[in-house]
Amino acid sequence: MIRLYVLDIDGCITFPFVAPPWEPLSKIRQLSHQSKTDSSIPDLALCTGRPYPYAEAVAQYLDIRRPVIFESGGGLFDPVRHSVEFSPHFDERALREKNEIADYVVNQVLPGYSSAHLEFTKYTDVGIVGNNEDEIKEMYEQVKTWVEPNYPDVEVHTTEVSVNVIRKSC
Repeated sequence: MIRLYVLDIDGCITFPFVAPPWEPLSKIRQLSHQSKTDSSIPDLALCTGRPYPYAEAVAQYLDIRRPVIFESGGGLFDPVRHSVEFSPHFDERALREKNEIADYVVNQVLPGYSSAHLEFTKYTDVGIVGNNEDEIKEMYEQVKTWVEPNYPDVEVHTTEVSVNVIRKSC
């Protein structure tokens, strides 16, 4: 019997830069409500690469009462206690490195691209979002080429709308 179903909403059901598909999200919300009284419906939780504010908003809309993983494992939001915790792997060194990488992105990468910006609300990772897939690919290569040899404890990932630099340990 499945007791917990973990959802990754963003990039799976919702997509950046477009209105959410409210009908499927409303159905998920309905199932979330039902799971509290119907044992045949598993409880729901969220896991996302997006920052805390996004995770909290989606958890509120869907009435998620389980802890929510955000920033690709960098943080955990508990909607019942309304508390936020960060990975124990995200220490002072990790914060310093994240800030150095963010400075590089802001000063060396983003000035060349008008369609993208830094996800400034992230705490544990560096995210770039934009709506030009070709520019995202270029930024990914630029960031990866600079980051990987200088910061062996992080990974650089990409989607069609983002570049993300995350801690391997998170």
